Amino acid sequence: MKAEKPYRIIISGGGTGGHIFPALAIANEFKRR
Repeated sequence: MKAEKPYRIIISGGGTGGHIFPALAIANEFKRR
């Protein structure tokens, strides 16, 4: 049996709240799954 390797994901966002908050929401959803 082969073990699945975890994904490595890079999420980048700008320095403003309009960019960082969506990036954080996506990162949290990936961590939740």
